[in-house]
Amino acid sequence: QLRKKGISAQTAQQIEAVLAGVHARGFGHGDIGRRDVLVTKDGSVSLIDFATAVGPGAPPIVWRLLVPMWQRRDATRVAKLIARYRRRWDKRMAARATR
Repeated sequence: QLRKKGISAQTAQQIEAVLAGVHARGFGHGDIGRRDVLVTKDGSVSLIDFATAVGPGAPPIVWRLLVPMWQRRDATRVAKLIARYRRRWDKRMAARATR
């Protein structure tokens, strides 16, 4: 439903906060996309599919090289995802306001 309706600013902030929490714990998701972000009806946000994630416990050289690179990639991909779904939300709200 969110793909059609878009997301509110509050949901966008929650997605960013969840990603920041994952990054603060030293992990990089690596291939985050729209299917990896779950938003429940009550508005809680979860990230899933950490099959390619790298973080503490990985070999040190891999961890030091990949985590910063994947965290940047995560942030870029989430920003694009949020921008796309925020535009849909804004269009929907504008259409609702003109009714």
